[in-house]
Amino acid sequence: MRATRRVAHRIGLKATTPTITFAELAPVSAAIQRQLTEHVAPAWKVQATIQAFPHDVPIPKGYFQVLVCKDIALDHFGYHEDKTGTPFAHVKVSPHWTLTLSHECVEMVCNPRLERFFRGPSPDSSQGMVDVMAEVCDPCQGARYAYQIDTVWVSDFCLPAYFKSASSPHGPFSHQEHVTAPFQVLPGGVLTWKKPGSGAFFQWVDRGGGWHAEAVDLGALGAESRTSIYRYPGDVEAARSPDETTADAWQKTSQQAYEEARALEDLLLEKLRVLMADPSAARA
Repeated sequence: MRATRRVAHRIGLKATTPTITFAELAPVSAAIQRQLTEHVAPAWKVQATIQAFPHDVPIPKGYFQVLVCKDIALDHFGYHEDKTGTPFAHVKVSPHWTLTLSHECVEMVCNPRLERFFRGPSPDSSQGMVDVMAEVCDPCQGARYAYQIDTVWVSDFCLPAYFKSASSPHGPFSHQEHVTAPFQVLPGGVLTWKKPGSGAFFQWVDRGGGWHAEAVDLGALGAESRTSIYRYPGDVEAARSPDETTADAWQKTSQQAYEEARALEDLLLEKLRVLMADPSAARA
């Protein structure tokens, strides 16, 4: 039998702000390339290359574009989406921008058009089995779960076993093995799913610090309106140096993270309501 050839995704990376120089961007690109090749590819059976471009060099057509910007839409640290047929991502400059960049690149490669789902149990027990979006970094996106490649902080990510329901599941469930069960959401993490038959999307939000976890109804989103967002900066901001962060530091920042998360969530939901009311706004 002839082997199925893997599609090789090409990611073009560029900073649109002089805050990040090409000399800073190039080694980060190299570290994420190692992550994609050595860690993501064997687990998810995907192939991808990432190339950094100087400020004055356009990213060629056919590349997934990833831009590191001073400011981005939706007031978040990063997001990726697909409206025109070619996935792209924006990452906001911040003290942890390499972690956000890794997050977006890994998810872009594993679910480039936000159309990949796995059947699994809803965190809301009243819903039964649902279709969980394959956003592989979201459940373990907190900075405390990050790891380093050549001194560059990159995001942990879930493995295929994470999305499999079984009476006796076998891990590991994430690359760093912080996740210990299928469909588990770690503090600071997010799980997004679609309720079969209704088209309604939901997110389970664990804000970290033991403060709050809940299911957020996102409503019915069309393909043009689905946006994957690296949503909660408080958890990440508390750990600019994850290896030096103590439990006391996490506890002190958890309330601030919760308050920031609620404000960001309100903004996101309002923008989603606008898109639902006027789908043409997504193309504006």
